[in-house]
Parts: sequence; structure tokens; C-alpha cells
Amino acid sequence: MKFDKNIRSVYISGSISGRSKEDADYHFKAVQQCIENSRDIYVYNPMEFKERDTWEDYMRDGISSLVDSDAILMLEGWNKSRGASLERIIAFELKIPIYYEEDQPWAFWEN
Repeated sequence: MKFDKNIRSVYISGSISGRSKEDADYHFKAVQQCIENSRDIYVYNPMEFKERDTWEDYMRDGISSLVDSDAILMLEGWNKSRGASLERIIAFELKIPIYYEEDQPWAFWEN
């Protein structure tokens, strides 16, 4: 994973709704492990956040973690997700560096 040296925390953003919980959980965890194995970086993985009742509550938790992050990593398929699209806009407006899974040499997901 090629993050700038000043990156100490990364928020993972991607499609969760519309796919099986198992598929999303596997994808997010695999990416988290790749990041953590490459360097000492804290990873905010929304699949590990506390259970919530509504999409809006999940987004509040996600946005709170995003604004505390040094970077955001957009998983493949992010553009099909209303939440991930919103997170990308917030990151862009706050000048949080945006990375894309498909640009990374380790992006090789087989489900």
C-alpha cells in the first residue's frame, strides 16, 4: 500500500448496502489487513462499528471517523453507494487525501 509517509490513519469507504454482509465484511477486512500489514496505520473499518438502527446513524458514525482520518480509501464499487459517494465529497471538501483501491497494486479481490 502506497500511502504518503504522514498518513497515520485511513478510513475505508465502500458499498455496504445492496451486498451480503459476509461479502462486505470480507472485502473491508481484507483491505484493512493489507493496510495494517504494510505499515503502522490505524484503520477505521465501518464494518466494525457499533450496530445502528438507521442508515443516517451509520453515516453519522462514519463521517465522525472520516473527519478524524488522515486519508480515505475508496473501495471498488464506491460510486454505486450513496454513503460512500457522500464520504468522498466530504473528504474532497476537507482536503483529506483520497486513494482508490483499483489504483493499488494489491487490489486483487476474489470472492
